[in-house]
Amino acid sequence: MKPIRIRVTPTDKASERTKDRIGRHGPIFQLIDAGYPLGKDAGELVELRSETGEGFHRWRGWIPTDHIEKHITEDISAPDDVQTYLRQHGVQKSTC
Repeated sequence: MKPIRIRVTPTDKASERTKDRIGRHGPIFQLIDAGYPLGKDAGELVELRSETGEGFHRWRGWIPTDHIEKHITEDISAPDDVQTYLRQHGVQKSTC
């Protein structure tokens, strides 16, 4: 799946780590992947990559989906399977 630009904001449930990553590297990220890399018991995570920095200096990591709200920041024409994927992972269309 092609990375999609999203605006991320922390939820009330967000950890200090999540808030720190958003504050230092966001709020605009590329959504790289989503799933259960640590198993279902650990919960669903999203893999994000910052848009700031160059090469290896760009932050990339996993954040729990229930710690963030995700909004698409650009108008994309995605195939049905990508749109379904986005809906399943709680990504909403943003007006910003």
